[in-house]
Amino acid sequence: MTTLTKTLRRIAGGLLCLLMLTSLISLDTKDVHAMYEIKEIEITSDRPLHQGTDIAAFLKGIYLVQPEAIYVKTFRVNLYKDLGGDNLVLLTSGKADAGAHYIAFAIDLIREEVEQHVFFCDFKELVVTFNGINAEVYDVMGPGHQITASAGLRFTAKPRFVVTFNADGGKPVPDKQYVLDGGKVKEPKEPAKKGYEFLGWWHDVPKFSEKWDFNTPLHQDLPLIARWKAL
Repeated sequence: MTTLTKTLRRIAGGLLCLLMLTSLISLDTKDVHAMYEIKEIEITSDRPLHQGTDIAAFLKGIYLVQPEAIYVKTFRVNLYKDLGGDNLVLLTSGKADAGAHYIAFAIDLIREEVEQHVFFCDFKELVVTFNGINAEVYDVMGPGHQITASAGLRFTAKPRFVVTFNADGGKPVPDKQYVLDGGKVKEPKEPAKKGYEFLGWWHDVPKFSEKWDFNTPLHQDLPLIARWKAL
């Protein structure tokens, strides 16, 4: 074997080793960048659920903030009326009642055919929030890396009360108001009545029993009537 042949073989061997090393580095880099562990799920809604809320609109207005949509295959939400214990009634339409409810979430991450790229952390470390409130994580599963997470939250839909206004001959007559339990009635535009001075809004049951203070939290339906003093 000539010296030239030996030299060419050494060069070829060196290039092959270099190519193999480069390939291994490339594969290792790909693996590092491909794996993404999700430790937080953030869910929000565009409206609260209270007595009288349209259930279908409430469900439609629930959004997944984290993880990003590019990592998510499916996002499922179920709303239930909580009757106590394990007695839950699925809600999909109609108007919500006041009282206990349960909302359940399930998220499936995208899974590649060959390699798992995105996965959830252990369920003990996973944090799930709905409108800033922590939900209970009750399942994180595989196969392989964990790509499905389930969580749920019990909450109370507040009662909603109706406030009506009787202007007793004055104009304009204010529209009725819907106020959540503990909320405050918005003071309407003051009505006018020819030949009379407006003295404010008073309880209508019993009639003129007490003047209403608009800084008072509301805990029941409220009929109000305008009180007048002849000029």
